[in-house]
Amino acid sequence: MKPIIISFLVTALVFVPLIYTLLNRKYRRFYVPAKMLNSAAFVINLCALSAISGNSKAFAYLMPGFLLCFAGDFFMGLHNRQVKKQYLLLGTLLFLLGHICFISYLYTLSGFTPYDLILPALGVIGVLILRKIPSFFLGKFAYAGMIYAVFVCTMAGKAIQVLWTNPGAKGICLALGGIFFLTSDVLIAPLYFKKKRAWAVHGLNIGTYYLAMFFIAVSVLF
Repeated sequence: MKPIIISFLVTALVFVPLIYTLLNRKYRRFYVPAKMLNSAAFVINLCALSAISGNSKAFAYLMPGFLLCFAGDFFMGLHNRQVKKQYLLLGTLLFLLGHICFISYLYTLSGFTPYDLILPALGVIGVLILRKIPSFFLGKFAYAGMIYAVFVCTMAGKAIQVLWTNPGAKGICLALGGIFFLTSDVLIAPLYFKKKRAWAVHGLNIGTYYLAMFFIAVSVLF
């Protein structure tokens, strides 16, 4: 329990300056460095918890995903500062590859079932519905969004299924990680593709994302 508490406190501590850059425009120029500090923290967190648990198998699957998300964070941060489609596309691609790593790990814990197709299908339908809503402007990104939705929803659905088939602390952590990751990715739609958005959307997007990474890292302890 002690490593989990220390891990959470460190994660929360480095998250504070990141949120402050969103709340205070005067410090907005520090957004990318603050974001990368948080990204580095979750990579270090996985390394430390894996060393404590000795779970080399989980580490081998998860670390590539964490590093891809770290790189994705960098380009997403640049997009937030400079609003370039190239940064958004590259960041999305890196996150998609990260999700593939997480999905691969989850399938080592629970095999394929027809239920794995339900949530991805709903994700694609969700993107198609967003295309029809006037307040959203997905444009050509709709096709990329459908592909991304398949992988995000597959990860979330499989994480929940791991909990269903293997109830316990590990399953709970992975399920929470999947749910928070899905929540964060759903918030991408109003964050980047809505004409008007509430100021809190950005904070909720990154907050749920870092919670997802925290719970996935903690899962290696069990």
